[in-house]
Amino acid sequence: MCAGFGVCGKHPGSREFMADNLKAHVIATVKSLMKPIIMLLLRNGVTYKEFALLCKSIFVEAAAQDYGIRGRPTNVSRIAVLTGIDRKEVKRIKDMLQENTIAVEAQTAQDRITRLLTAWHRDPEFSAGDNQARQLPLEGDSGSFSSLGAPVRR
Repeated sequence: MCAGFGVCGKHPGSREFMADNLKAHVIATVKSLMKPIIMLLLRNGVTYKEFALLCKSIFVEAAAQDYGIRGRPTNVSRIAVLTGIDRKEVKRIKDMLQENTIAVEAQTAQDRITRLLTAWHRDPEFSAGDNQARQLPLEGDSGSFSSLGAPVRR
């Protein structure tokens, strides 16, 4: 973003300067809109990886729908340029959108440690109640750290 003429080499009245300024305002507005959404996602156990995949899929979907040239569908290369997402990933996401597997992919991508910690805090076998993890013995058939980690390793 430019602070003024000479600092970034763009004249304050130029189209480039105004575009940079508008982009900065859009980013600031989106940031203020996103905070309550992120808080909602966190409260409901949505991880950053799941959210990032969701955002990428929305970027790809929007670019594919709205930016075709002369009424033709938007190709993978154009979507990649518009979104900043590499072509291989754009193709993968487009395929998932067509197969409607974004939610399944996001769930699968959840970190093993997140699943382990969630089970430790919420599963009655491992928690002390009230979403509090309890101290676990290292070994044992049930209620132990090794039994907590068994489903996560699969």
